[in-house]
Amino acid sequence: MIDKRLPYAARRLGGVQMRYATVTLMVLIFSTVARAQVTYVVPGDYATIQDALNAALDGDTILVQPGTYPEDVFFNGHDVTLIGVAGSSLTEIEPDGGTAIRVLLGETVTIEGFTLIAGVKGFEIDGGSDVTVIDCLTIAGNTGATVFGSSTATFRNCQIEGFISRGIEAQPTSTVVLEDCFIQGSQGGSNQLIELLIHD
Repeated sequence: MIDKRLPYAARRLGGVQMRYATVTLMVLIFSTVARAQVTYVVPGDYATIQDALNAALDGDTILVQPGTYPEDVFFNGHDVTLIGVAGSSLTEIEPDGGTAIRVLLGETVTIEGFTLIAGVKGFEIDGGSDVTVIDCLTIAGNTGATVFGSSTATFRNCQIEGFISRGIEAQPTSTVVLEDCFIQGSQGGSNQLIELLIHD
């Protein structure tokens, strides 16, 4: 309540201050409303995996329908879950050379149910990222995955095949966890289950 005994200028100032307080309170209330997590479908909501990733924000999920996707996939800074709904036998990411999936900006992501066919590299993980790969098959011309820059990569029930260099290449500052995985190069024998290079 404004004291009517105050001069007009003071009463007017008090009213302005009260209105500002009300606006500030409304802004604080609306800013605390959490954004709902969104699920995108490819194709459907977006034609390509990359278009969906460009639209996604932290906590979102992208469901990829069966098919072959001729694109190199780049996670652009958001914590997103990427799932091939029909599994790796029916969902392929096949870039025109280069690397199939890159996670370089410190994201925490899960990738599940894909076959990656890449001319150079299946996964490039860097920048302190934390990546979990589940039920994926990687066929790479050079290296199955690189894990650099204090990143963590967990491969669960995965296969990495066909490489001529190494299955997984990691720096000592990074962590690689393999759970029920099979890794074999194109020049290795049947007993060559793991090829893992760690260097500075």
